[in-house]
Amino acid sequence: MSGSTKQITEFAAASQVSGSDFLLLQQGPTNTPYSYAPVASALGTLTFGQVTGALGYTPTSNIGSGSVTSVGITVPGALLTAAGSPITGAGTLALSLQTQAASNLIFASPSGASGIPAFRALVPGDLPAPFTSLATFAGGLTASGTASGTAYQLSALANVFTTVAATSGCRLPASGAVAAFPSGVSILILNWGANLLPVWPPASGQVNSLGENASAGIATGGGVNFLFAGGSQWYTH
Repeated sequence: MSGSTKQITEFAAASQVSGSDFLLLQQGPTNTPYSYAPVASALGTLTFGQVTGALGYTPTSNIGSGSVTSVGITVPGALLTAAGSPITGAGTLALSLQTQAASNLIFASPSGASGIPAFRALVPGDLPAPFTSLATFAGGLTASGTASGTAYQLSALANVFTTVAATSGCRLPASGAVAAFPSGVSILILNWGANLLPVWPPASGQVNSLGENASAGIATGGGVNFLFAGGSQWYTH
């Protein structure tokens, strides 16, 4: 190794080395093969950027140099704010939610279309099916039929019957048939007719524990809430 020029491109250790340690050396011009060479015990102390000792090898450049001088960040101004940008040394990029006006807006995709989310007003299409496919209110209804298969089919969350002939009635909706709705939906039925109003469950369904396809009655001038419990089971409350 004496009398030759060698470039040290990587250290085998970053502190005191001994004669049994190795250094990765590049002999000759750039792009020539690397080789490991033993460090003589006389080499001494290895420091980052300089090797001192009898052989006196000095790297041609510092390790870890680069060209990036700063890092910044940009964020959607309607949603976020950024602090600490750009970083030119040590630092932290901090993101915070933007203050919004008290205008009852939601952050969502465009209504009925694909697109970039934005703050907008709530529309019926944003709500679950029970509140859109079932009407909110139906009044002036006329009861019909004398069994579950022929009774008036309910399709609203609140229903008022004003004409109720003897033995005629109505039928609770089946989830997925008249409307798709989850368990926990409650339907109100008021009887302002002249007779008892039978209320049948959907086909093969049950109200309380009355049995399959058996009706529950609402007296004249009365009202009952029917709670959907999932499947074909309904409860009065």
